[in-house]
Amino acid sequence: MLFVVFCICSSVHGQITNFSWPSTAPKSDKFSVKISQQSVAQEVYTHISKPNLIEGPDGNGVTGILQDRSMSYAVFSFTGEVFVEVEKIYGTAAVRVDISPKSYGINPVYFDGRKVKFKISDQLRPAYISVNFVSDENKDDDGSGGKDIKNGLMIFADKPETNIPSTTASGVLLYSNTVSYAQMQAASLIYFPPGDWDLINKFSDQHGNKGRYHIPRNGQQIYLAGGAFVRGSIDADGYDNCKIFGRGILSGADYVWHEMKEPDNNNVLQKTAWLNFAGSNNTLYEGITLVHPCHHTCPSSNNTVIRNIKIIGWASNHDGIRPSGGSVIEEIFIKTSDDYDYARDPHVVRNSVFWPMRNGASGQLGWNNLGVGKTTYENMYYINSEWNSYNRNRGIIGSVLQQGVNLANDTIRNVYAEDFCSLLSNITIQYEPADPLDAANPGEIKNFLFQNILFENTFKAANGTVIKQPLKGFVKDGIKATVHDITFDNLILNDKLITASNYSDYFDIDTNTAYNIFFTSTTPLHNITASAGVNGSVSPSGILPTPSGMNRVVNIIPNSGYKIKNVKIDGVNAGRLQHYTFRSVSANHTVEAEFEAGADYFDFTTVTSVNNPVLESKTLLIPTSFKQYNLVNKTGNIVYFSLLNEAGQLLKNRKVVLNEGVVELNFQAFSSGIYFIQLEQQSKKIIKKIIVK
Repeated sequence: MLFVVFCICSSVHGQITNFSWPSTAPKSDKFSVKISQQSVAQEVYTHISKPNLIEGPDGNGVTGILQDRSMSYAVFSFTGEVFVEVEKIYGTAAVRVDISPKSYGINPVYFDGRKVKFKISDQLRPAYISVNFVSDENKDDDGSGGKDIKNGLMIFADKPETNIPSTTASGVLLYSNTVSYAQMQAASLIYFPPGDWDLINKFSDQHGNKGRYHIPRNGQQIYLAGGAFVRGSIDADGYDNCKIFGRGILSGADYVWHEMKEPDNNNVLQKTAWLNFAGSNNTLYEGITLVHPCHHTCPSSNNTVIRNIKIIGWASNHDGIRPSGGSVIEEIFIKTSDDYDYARDPHVVRNSVFWPMRNGASGQLGWNNLGVGKTTYENMYYINSEWNSYNRNRGIIGSVLQQGVNLANDTIRNVYAEDFCSLLSNITIQYEPADPLDAANPGEIKNFLFQNILFENTFKAANGTVIKQPLKGFVKDGIKATVHDITFDNLILNDKLITASNYSDYFDIDTNTAYNIFFTSTTPLHNITASAGVNGSVSPSGILPTPSGMNRVVNIIPNSGYKIKNVKIDGVNAGRLQHYTFRSVSANHTVEAEFEAGADYFDFTTVTSVNNPVLESKTLLIPTSFKQYNLVNKTGNIVYFSLLNEAGQLLKNRKVVLNEGVVELNFQAFSSGIYFIQLEQQSKKIIKKIIVK
């Protein structure tokens, strides 16, 4: 008897925290979501956000092409591993599903055009995942010949909460509809339990703002439990050490655009932020979901910590986080139609997922000349980009700047931009006739570093337009504003490393006002060679230089009427994969894709054989326990074994000489779960399903 052991180490043990949301919270009519762990399945309430088209004094602020779109989202927490099942419950079946960020390496284990199943692990953070059912009805015109996602879906799978406040602790106010504003003001912590809590019809402030709660002192905290759907607005009034946290949702959908007003220095009411923590130091935002801001979402001041928040907005001025110096932002998601952050103060944004909409820069250098720079963005994922043309107010770095600006030492490092992300470094200083021109301080942007930047395409928008990246200042009346000492280290567009010899194909650099622009490669590069057979393609394709230590994704795309047959990784069959992610690349690799006729649907969760009756009839798989199987083969000769996980990913492969013998498959080292043994002999193949308990 031959003893064969495949060793893998991972844990599926964990827990799921699902939340009980009020039925009055807007529920998706586009998608449903279920999650399961260790065969225990449960439905997740799937919310929906749509553009708020209620007209106010300033209109609704929503660009016309966005007005028919939606974003569904499901919120839960988990540890270990969890299976996610998403069903498209409207329209027709899709031909493909894309799960992003693709560099996460998530492949479906099941897809039938309406339903997709996949697995995520708590090693993946942030587990903020886009699921795009690719079909004609889910593509929306971007106004310039390209297509954007019409009905998006995000999975917000958070870490479990820590330090959940006790409702019986001293100073904690458990919110209910009978609670008064005075009681809220007196509490040290306001606790919103699960429910639909409408502050808008409960109180107004001294300026007539409905549902706007004013924090009364330093240190007050607001907790939104998972399942709490709160309709209202918050103003910290400049108080410090405030905290808003939990797993609940705060919504401004019941406000019109620019509804919140505050008096300026002349006591004239002006539009103000929806959650106004500007001037409030040492603020903490953690875990909550913010939807439908009526103006800027949540500006704050120095030493802000923003962790695990999610922002969804649709209108102009729906700016995102905008903290000040000394702040740390990590593991967040933003999809709004304006600037996500201002890259002009010393703070760091890291390990986050951004979905760029039509308008706005994810790191805006500013609309005026405030700030010194020293902002860092690192380990960032850009997905489903909707930038369709050049605009100063667009890009991973954007710049609506004029004379007098002085910004230096911004760092953008380890960026992965998927699909048609078209703007990276939109760095310009523009002369504004209305502003004075100071010969002693005309303005400059300097000492920026862009390092380890991977774009799947060559600055190409969805409509096919390649956008050259502008770097330029201006000269006026003999006075010069400059952009200088900007370094692009390991900038890779599709299959091209950008160097001093080819940068002019991708950059628009005004040599009169921009100088010392460097294109370097200081980290070792490894080559991923990606190729496809007939009836399909891979993207990117060719020889793909990849910085050492970064991930690299190759997408496998069949032509219409065809499906993925097999993908070979470094010459080894890996099965049917929609994309393959090389993690922390440290060597050269190859990807080869094969295609065949048929719909690109699949099911790795129930497959037990692949219709080779001769081999099937001569092969027995006999369980001797939940951790051990005997494989009996009556044909002899050499059999090739491949072990696959439930996602259809190759774990091990080897050849075994059976000689009409018995192979003992020992799974003692395996975690509980479903696996597949693929047997191949003289062009015959079968797949056996293994359940390990």
